[in-house]
Parts: sequence; C-alpha cells; structure tokens
Amino acid sequence: MDSILSRSLFLPLCVAVLHFGFADDGPKIAEDASPLIEGWGQTIDPDGDSQVHLDGQCLTIGFGPGPHALDAEGGRMNSPRVLQDLAGDFSIEVTVDGDLPLPVLDGVKTVAYISGGLFLIQDDKNYIRFERASFTRNGTVWHYANFEQRIDAKRTRMGLFADFPLQPNIPVELRLEVKGESVRALVRHVGDDWHELGIARMRNRDRLLAGVSGVKTDPGRAEVKFRDLNVSEDLVAAKAKSSSEIDLNEIRQIIRTPQPENVQWRSLIREVEELQTRAESIGELSQVEQTQLINEAKRIGTMKTPRLNSYLGPSIARRLAERFSDAGLPEQAIRVYREFAESLERLNEPGLRESIRSLRESADQLERQQTVNQSAQE
Repeated sequence: MDSILSRSLFLPLCVAVLHFGFADDGPKIAEDASPLIEGWGQTIDPDGDSQVHLDGQCLTIGFGPGPHALDAEGGRMNSPRVLQDLAGDFSIEVTVDGDLPLPVLDGVKTVAYISGGLFLIQDDKNYIRFERASFTRNGTVWHYANFEQRIDAKRTRMGLFADFPLQPNIPVELRLEVKGESVRALVRHVGDDWHELGIARMRNRDRLLAGVSGVKTDPGRAEVKFRDLNVSEDLVAAKAKSSSEIDLNEIRQIIRTPQPENVQWRSLIREVEELQTRAESIGELSQVEQTQLINEAKRIGTMKTPRLNSYLGPSIARRLAERFSDAGLPEQAIRVYREFAESLERLNEPGLRESIRSLRESADQLERQQTVNQSAQE
C-alpha cells in the first residue's frame, strides 16, 4: 500500500466497463476490468474520457467533457467510479471536499448539477447514490446531501434540497451502514454531529460493490475530491443527534403526484427564484426593502408542502446571508442567520435541530470575524 499512497498517481480510467457477471453470490468486478487503486478499489470509466488522481489520502475524480450520469431510468450510466467488492455487514465512509465546480450558465442552458459521494450498487438497475450535491437553476443555487435509490431502474424518491442543506465550502462526511438488507445514511459537516438522513433496503443481496462516484451535467470538465475513505466490516452504528426520517423502501411515482401538489411545488420554486432575482441587487435596496426581502424569505423558508415534506429555510438563509456579505453588509447577514434560526425553531421540528444550530454557528462566526476586522482597522 505504501508504494501507492506515498506518491501521486495520475491514471486514465480504463475504457472497459464494469463486467457485472452475476454469479449466485452477487456482482463482481472482472479482474481485467480496470486499474486497481489500493485502499479504494478498481476504476471504471464507461466513456474512457475521465481520470483519477490519488495523492496520499485524497482521490480526485476528473470528469471528462459532456454529461456523466448515474441514471438507470434514462439509460445513461456513464459516470466514472472507483469500487470494491464487499460482502456481509459493513460501513463505508468518505469525506467530500466543498466548492463543487458549478458552471456559469450562459442563459441558453439554465440548469446544472454536480455531485460526488458514495455509490452502492447491486447492478446497473439497482443501486444507491449518497452524494454531496450542488444544483443551479435560473441563477438559484442549492447545496445539499442527496440520498437516492433505484429499484429495477426506477427512482424510489428524488433527493430534496431541504433534506440536509450543506455549507458550500466546508468538507462533508458521508457514511453508509449496511446491515442485512438495511442501508442507513448519515451525513455531517466535518466536526459536527451525525445527522441520519434515513433508511433504504437492498433486497436479496449478498455481495455489493461500494465506493465513490459522482454526476455532472455540464459539457465542460470538472473535478471532485474525496478524502479518507474508510471501510469497516466491524459495523458499529454511529450515533445521530437528528434525523430526516427518509424512507426509500417504496417506489413513488413522482410523475403521478396529484395535480394540486405539482401546482404548489411549481409556485414555491417560482417564489424562490423571484427572491434570488431580488437579492442580486441587494446592496441597492433600502433598509425597508431589505427587511421586506428577509421577511418574505422567512415566510417561504418555513412553508411545508406535501410534496416537499420539509423546509427550504436553511438553504434560503445561507444564500441570502451570502448575498448580504458579498454586498458588504455583514450585519444584515448575521441578522438573516439569527432570524431564520428563530423562525425555524418555532416550528418545533426535530429534523431541523442540526440546521438551526448550524445557522447560529454561522452567525457567531461572522460576528467574530467582524470583531477581528474592526480591531485591525483601529
């Protein structure tokens, strides 16, 4: 292992696709399928246009040009990945760096997505994606933990922005605990307490392939960095202080959601996009207009729709606070963090506790930075 980890590698991923010869005991990687990176697994690159760079405990996956997906329902499974063959009960954990490279959209293309995280797969139609994700649509940007499963090439549930909002520049730890058919997903910013996103099931499984991968929709090249992969067959369940209570057991036909829910969902997204547009010129708004913007954002952030079944408040708060900070208005940014924390706390939702604590920590951190800046100016 020292011979690999003690030096930097820059390996083109093998063009050969993973050979899923399904024996009775589950999927296996063919011995000649791809280069082996000790401690991480074998690299698979269906399009043959991506690269992996290993430096110490940091693995970088460089996506080639064009979209790279893990989309069984759409028939596209061309994302590069690094996987190992595992059996029995186990846990797998990895840290994903922040600042995922979202592109600047040109107005013609209005949506982009990039992610990196854990990938647990039985075959190309049955798998779990657990990722750090960044998504932009018409100028609105979301950073969140995405927990999704495919069963027989059908998505059981779409990951939601509000499941667990992420701070864009802070590394995130992702953990999957596999016990029997149960798969438990946990996430945290480095140094924080674990938050349980929920439970999935992988039925009739014996062996699984597990490791890291990601998704990119932009035509350009991009990189995602992973650190400190840890696989343990001595499974000890991590203690979580909060939970989103996501259940991926049943396939939900999202396209058949009752029309009133679809209308409510689209209305909510339009309101969020309008907020984003108003916030682009936040430094030019009067104090009254800024207060109106904050109050409107809190109203939207504390709404709960049947389809969403959660709250956008934490994500909206962070984006709005960033806008105020960028405009040279740190006092207003601190106000946003604190007022959103209070509004969300009044909802008395256990699943929001971690987000509320994180918002307050961000306010405290910004206040300390202000104190330092003021002292330096004196």
